[in-house]
Parts: sequence; C-alpha cells; structure tokens
Amino acid sequence: MTDKIEFDNKIKSKIKKYDKHERVLLFKVMEKIAEDPLRGKPLRYSLKGIRRVVFKHYRII
Repeated sequence: MTDKIEFDNKIKSKIKKYDKHERVLLFKVMEKIAEDPLRGKPLRYSLKGIRRVVFKHYRII
C-alpha cells in the first residue's frame, strides 16, 4: 500500500525548474517514501511524528 504524496504550489513551480535527471531522482525518492512512510529520520519537539528524508541538498518532510 502506498500513501498519497501532495506538493505545495511553491514546490511544484520549483520542481519544474529542475533538470530532467534531478526530477527523475526526486520522484524515485518520493516513491520510496510512499512505499515506506517510516523511512527517514524522525523529527522532534513540535514536529514529533513527522519524518524527513534528505535528497541532495533538499529536505523532504
């Protein structure tokens, strides 16, 4: 079972600016996150219950 991934409008416009290779890699990472939502480092304090995954110099939360 995979979860649904949603993007903020600001992020959608930034993703369109990436070259094709970066977009493909980003979507592969997103697919892995959708397959395993517990993937990544758990955040703390007010963000407890949320995880982050680092992709190149971007953080996916």
